[in-house]
Amino acid sequence: MSVIASALKHMLAAGMPADAIVAAVAEMEASMAVPSDPVAEKRREYDRNRRREERARAKLSTGHPVESADKADIADKTPSPAPSPFLPPNPQPTPAPTHTPAKSAPTRKGTRLPDDWVPDPVIGPTADMVAGWPPGAVARELEKFRNYWIAKPGKDGAKTSWQRTWINWLIQADDRIGRNERSNRHQYQDRGGNQLVGAGLAFEAEHAARSTSWPQ
Repeated sequence: MSVIASALKHMLAAGMPADAIVAAVAEMEASMAVPSDPVAEKRREYDRNRRREERARAKLSTGHPVESADKADIADKTPSPAPSPFLPPNPQPTPAPTHTPAKSAPTRKGTRLPDDWVPDPVIGPTADMVAGWPPGAVARELEKFRNYWIAKPGKDGAKTSWQRTWINWLIQADDRIGRNERSNRHQYQDRGGNQLVGAGLAFEAEHAARSTSWPQ
């Protein structure tokens, strides 16, 4: 039993008034209070000043107020509120995607043919094809190609690859040049055949005239 409890028991047994008992207990507690330690008090004051200086420096460097250490300790020790039994349960969480969707390739925008555009040298089958063309045919096709596409109006005059467009133009031109060459050969053969037939007929007529004898 503590000293105060023992004294209180005796005062009650002696029939002391309640006010006197309260005053006696208060006096006993004051006399039994532990005297303050000046060293510990000075240490606590030093810690408080140091925390205030740290907060002031942090505020100057960031421009934002810094929460005091005492408040931060209280916030860390505050337990999280329990979920309310009156709220519905959380829905099923959305599952994370198992793969990253592929990004679509950016759409290439077409450009118009520059006035000074010059094609790259063709290679492979295209080079073999134009090698059999008549002299100057490639230059004529390039001039027609430029004139056509520079004058082409609207979005149809824009292409994403002018080199490929040029190769397609050459392939189409080869069909046209091939037809013209065959037509020219046929016309030459026809003219040559007619000339030979005409020469043969003239020779036969002259020979018949010379071999005919006329009466004197």
